[in-house]
Amino acid sequence: MRLAGTLNGIETIIAIRKEFPRKPVVSIPFKTVTNTLERFVKREY
Repeated sequence: MRLAGTLNGIETIIAIRKEFPRKPVVSIPFKTVTNTLERFVKREY
């Protein structure tokens, strides 16, 4: 269970980095990250 959660977290980070390859993660507004996560979750499941 813990390993699966870690892999999902890594995949999520990779998805965010693909969306915003040139911006540091900390500079991305939280709402943008949330929208990206929602799109990623809908696409994946």
